[in-house]
Amino acid sequence: MAVFVGSCFWVSSLGAESSGWLNTYEAGLKKAVEEEKDVLISFMGSDWCEQCKVLSAAVLSKEIFTTPISERFVLVELDFPQGSPTVAERNEPIRVRYGVKGYPVLLLMDALGDPYGEVRYNREWKVADYLRAIQAEDSRKLTREEARGEFASATDDKLRTKALEKFLGAVPETTIARVYAEEFETLRKVSQDQSPLVIDIVKKERLEEMQRDMQGLMSKRRFQEAIVRVDEFLAIENLDPHEKQAGFALKYYSLMGLGHYEKAVSAAESVRDANPDSPMGKQAPRLVQRAQAALGSVKEEQPTKQPQTIEGGHKLVESKETTGSVAKTEAVAPKEVSTGSSEREPKSGPSVAEQHKQSLATLELAHQALAAAEEALAKAEADLEAARERHLSAHRKESATRKLVERERAKEDAVSEQIGAKISPEIEAFEKRAADLRKQAEELRRTAEQLRKETQE
Repeated sequence: MAVFVGSCFWVSSLGAESSGWLNTYEAGLKKAVEEEKDVLISFMGSDWCEQCKVLSAAVLSKEIFTTPISERFVLVELDFPQGSPTVAERNEPIRVRYGVKGYPVLLLMDALGDPYGEVRYNREWKVADYLRAIQAEDSRKLTREEARGEFASATDDKLRTKALEKFLGAVPETTIARVYAEEFETLRKVSQDQSPLVIDIVKKERLEEMQRDMQGLMSKRRFQEAIVRVDEFLAIENLDPHEKQAGFALKYYSLMGLGHYEKAVSAAESVRDANPDSPMGKQAPRLVQRAQAALGSVKEEQPTKQPQTIEGGHKLVESKETTGSVAKTEAVAPKEVSTGSSEREPKSGPSVAEQHKQSLATLELAHQALAAAEEALAKAEADLEAARERHLSAHRKESATRKLVERERAKEDAVSEQIGAKISPEIEAFEKRAADLRKQAEELRRTAEQLRKETQE
């Protein structure tokens, strides 16, 4: 069984009943209060995350793991399955609260829900390795409480700064923004924003905010607005090479979306120049080549064709490299771009560069879909324009025909008038002669009638 002393534990060879995993956050906190334990939450993607499946089968479901751990923690599994959206939606607020971006991850917290440690997936680890890692993280709770007491007894801002740095340094960095926001704002105030921890977190939050904004704008093909947004970010003083590369890379994609290939070449060169030896810097020459190829294609097609982004022209990270990076760390949930820039670097977890490669790889999928949609839209617009031209051509022909008919009718009317003008005098002469003849006939009848009466007498 597991024997705990203080906040640490050791595993003995004695047996004990294993404890099962609860599946709701609320039930876990309630049981933790009742049993005076802390909570260990596993964030999983049971039906799509291969690392989650491996961790669950090889470690989390084993009695040699659950038995000692359940002596100290209430076990809770929060799942985000694709096959059951209702379950994922129910757990989403908890994921957001604790800033979880990758799966699987184990989070340690007290019965109030305040976290103090995390353990990330490592494919090389066995059960004993995870037990040791959890024990090491468990000691952070004591550090956190010591720092809380040091802050309460501090007599000046220097001591308060030191205590708060110790406090926030003992908790997962991804949880500071929401769970420990009050402590962080206090540290900003007492350190006048000069604490290295504050500077680092502000920088990462600034980058994450820009990436979120850019993702929203680019997914809606609002590339011009995206360029304005990234230019505002790049205008910030004292950006480090990583921030500059991230900004210029997103500007490159926006320029490619607009078909501004010459400017895209310049943006890709800026990605390279910011840090040529970084993973992004080494990938930058490919971006340059693709933008140059697109630019050359446009020049060949002008003026008969409109510029089009070359298919697949936005790919930055090769799928083989991305797969390898994910296999060594944790999976990123589908449909979510994981920036990875605000997570504290655990010993076994991914580096900032690896996380950024994952982010760019996921963003690449979105750009490929956008490129396909843009191509389909261009074709639809071309078809619509052709249909409009056909309609206008038919309308012009109809109008010309109508004018021709009207001219012919006018000619006919003129001829009729001319004929009428010639025939009218002759008709009048005939009518007058006929009238004279009728008068003569009438006189002859009267004369004949008179002669007949005289003869009878």
